[in-house]
Amino acid sequence: MAKQMGLYVREGWEEYNWNTDIFIELAMLRAQNVRHVELEFHQLKGICRPSFEGLLPEHGDTTHIRLEKLEHLYLVKSGWRISDLDHVLDRAPSLNKLRLFVCDFKYPSTSLPTNLSDLCILRCPITPSRLISIIQQMERLSRLEFTVWRGQPEDLAKIVAALSKHSATLKSLTVCFGWNPRSGASRVKAPLETLTNLQSLTTDVRSFGLGPTGLVQSLPPALQRLRLIRSPETTEEDIQTFAYELQEAKRWGHEDLTVTSSGPKYWEDVDGKHDTAFQCKSVFLRA
Repeated sequence: MAKQMGLYVREGWEEYNWNTDIFIELAMLRAQNVRHVELEFHQLKGICRPSFEGLLPEHGDTTHIRLEKLEHLYLVKSGWRISDLDHVLDRAPSLNKLRLFVCDFKYPSTSLPTNLSDLCILRCPITPSRLISIIQQMERLSRLEFTVWRGQPEDLAKIVAALSKHSATLKSLTVCFGWNPRSGASRVKAPLETLTNLQSLTTDVRSFGLGPTGLVQSLPPALQRLRLIRSPETTEEDIQTFAYELQEAKRWGHEDLTVTSSGPKYWEDVDGKHDTAFQCKSVFLRA
């Protein structure tokens, strides 16, 4: 298959165990008219090699390999680097939806396609500054899902401020933000109100605050749906504080807001099958 496509494959590749499945990569590159690709690479024990190694320029001219019609790319692969995708993304000019999981953004790479409208980088090691740079490069985001494992209070505010560039188009946002505050740091309000067309927000009670959640006070006026993820770190006190704040918010402008709750496995907002209605009364009864 590789020879037919004019792609490089290491000599003796069939004799050894590799950390990625070469056949999966070849199958994807062969399907050059495909519009939608979803691939999950299982973690394998073996010799490490770059993903999509056959596309590297040092292995010959592969400019004939194009993915002109590819619009949606969904990849899950533990331990890989975003730079592994450089020579795939630059062959997919029609790509508008990119969903990456467990992808390391700490390594240098070329810019992501600026015409993406839907970008998911959940459970991907990425610094706040790198995420801000990506947001600023995009032209018209309508949906963004991201995880930042360790950040300062002001970092989230800067990320949301960068998103205001997309206030006319951004409809859906997922925020999983892990706090690593300096000693004496105070909470900085994230300016979600600048996202004037945001309709759906998925987050947990801790991503937007320290101590009392501060989440409800940050909600933009146009928001119609709030998905609350119960992370392992979520305490009953956190939920009670949120419930009291939500009850107050429904009195001054968010009376039509739909609030659902889901478990920590369901950060990705796909179909809502695992969501349940959030009931303030039930929380108060447990208090």
